[in-house]
Amino acid sequence: MASSGLTPSKWGIKGVEDMGGGMKTSFVLESALNVNTGTNPNGRLNDSLAGTKTTFNNGEGSIQGQMFDREASLGISGDFGELKAGRMTTTMADTIGAYDPLRVAYASSPLGFNGGYGASGFTGEGRWDNSFKYTKSFGATTASLNYKTAGTTNGIKQGQAMGAALEYAQGNFGVKGSWAANRDAMLVGNGSSACTADAALAKTCSAPQTVGAPGLAVTFADTNAFALVGKLTQDKLTWKGGVEVITTKNPQNANYDTAANFPQVNGLPVTAVVAGGYNTPLTQKMYWFGANYEMTSQWELSAAVYRRNDSVSGSVSVSGVTPIALQDTSSATYYGLQSQYKLSPRTKWYASYMQSHTTGPQWQNASANGGTALLTVPNIVTITTGIVHSF
Repeated sequence: MASSGLTPSKWGIKGVEDMGGGMKTSFVLESALNVNTGTNPNGRLNDSLAGTKTTFNNGEGSIQGQMFDREASLGISGDFGELKAGRMTTTMADTIGAYDPLRVAYASSPLGFNGGYGASGFTGEGRWDNSFKYTKSFGATTASLNYKTAGTTNGIKQGQAMGAALEYAQGNFGVKGSWAANRDAMLVGNGSSACTADAALAKTCSAPQTVGAPGLAVTFADTNAFALVGKLTQDKLTWKGGVEVITTKNPQNANYDTAANFPQVNGLPVTAVVAGGYNTPLTQKMYWFGANYEMTSQWELSAAVYRRNDSVSGSVSVSGVTPIALQDTSSATYYGLQSQYKLSPRTKWYASYMQSHTTGPQWQNASANGGTALLTVPNIVTITTGIVHSF
């Protein structure tokens, strides 16, 4: 049993005040919810700790057990557009979500399962803290700007991020372009001092070791992403597709990105920092195409194909393992099917199917004898069914 197979389960409060003269103020406070356990999803940070006995979460990396982890924002709107401040989705995440045939469903769409596509591909943070978002429509054209403030006051601008999007939607046709960039983005992983030697992977442990002591490994990088998406509606059939190109490289402020300057993340100790893991930039390309078909006013069928290609030349270092030589060989293909049936205006049943196939060094690790060991199962089939209720 799992929660959020179709859309993320969440609860919250929101409000709007009419200030007169076309001006309004608003607030949104939303939190994720695991319905099957009554808990708040902890995201990557807690999943990566030693001793938690949880599986590494490849989903929305910015959800770290906050009280309001989905959105916490204040806004003001009027003839000038809408300006919001706080924690909210990025313009890239908004772009991907609106033009994904499977509507970023967790169980059937890689765009939904991996939050990295909404955050330019590194941290999985499809939501930015301490950010501003401005939106303004000009007839059929809508422009959006996104800015995340830097995390330091020394002029280095560590953690700064920016995004922008431009959309034209008229009648049955829509097209949108989006861009996002992160400076010194932070990826959190398992950096516990507990270590298990693995001869097959040429991995050794250094003394002393404190078994079970929690700790974090933090990798810093700069990322840039561009996306172009579109859709076309023909009677009851809507075609959707897009492409996103993501580049990851070494951070601009590598000398500042040290454990001395970042001794803790969310109150947990940092035991290792990597600020030079992308001497050769990594390029990721995601393509997708699919359609939604309205069988009846209550029943909808959707299908899509996604293709991801990773391109890098040179040597990539993997923690504890001899560097791997990569040469433009990694790829992943996903096939998704989805059915939704409205049982009532607020309740619907869904069923979904996804098959993934991965190949290449990005999905493998180096072995001691120069061969490879699989990091992931190359073929995975996921079948899900459930009920969604909105209130």
